[in-house]
Amino acid sequence: MLTVQGYLQELNSITQENSIPQAKASEGNFSEVTPCVWNSKRYVMKTVSKEFIESFNDESYKEKALLQRVSNLENEVKILECIPKHKNIIEIFDKKRTSDERIAVTFFEEGEHLIKYLLDTRGKITAKQEVVLLMGLFEGIKHLHTNGIIHLDIRLDNVVVSKDGTLKIIDFGSSIYDGDCIHATTGGDLYGAVKIVERVSYLLSSNIGKKMDEIIKSYQYDDSADLQLDLILKMMKELLDDC
Repeated sequence: MLTVQGYLQELNSITQENSIPQAKASEGNFSEVTPCVWNSKRYVMKTVSKEFIESFNDESYKEKALLQRVSNLENEVKILECIPKHKNIIEIFDKKRTSDERIAVTFFEEGEHLIKYLLDTRGKITAKQEVVLLMGLFEGIKHLHTNGIIHLDIRLDNVVVSKDGTLKIIDFGSSIYDGDCIHATTGGDLYGAVKIVERVSYLLSSNIGKKMDEIIKSYQYDDSADLQLDLILKMMKELLDDC
């Protein structure tokens, strides 16, 4: 059976970076996460294994948890492999599949999660930098939508900011194709998109930018209204010109 350590040895140019702590196995984690370096670039290896699931305390939950997490990781690999390269989307580097483990390695530039970045730069980040981050987010989402993919879990800890300020969308375990019907979700209703909570088909017309424009214009759109990402990006560019 191929283990995380065995996989690292197989790709002998990759070495585990001990200075970055591994995520602890828990029922709240999608998978075990192991930071790696290769040719001076940072990577993250996600692993779902029976050993990982056995660490859970709830016996009745283990079988369901394994199937769910394997399914999510395989879905993430499938989605990442079909997305054309884009500066605002994480890239997959390699994958391994065995009878007991599912391993995926995704490219991860040096940087930090958006939530930590915003906390660290609170009171220091300029309006122009904020607009650049928003543009990166919407350009990444537009690229996904152009290729018929809906992320479904856009939040601050599923976005990273590299050292050069480039924003990248990560974690595609919950992503679907345009028009797919959502039958289940691993997140709670407080974090789920409205269409996930309602368990109905999710279309690209369910646009993430609508609420932002409602706030800016103090106007509530009809539920059937669709605000295109092109309009949002145009607004961002106009704001950038004014900064």
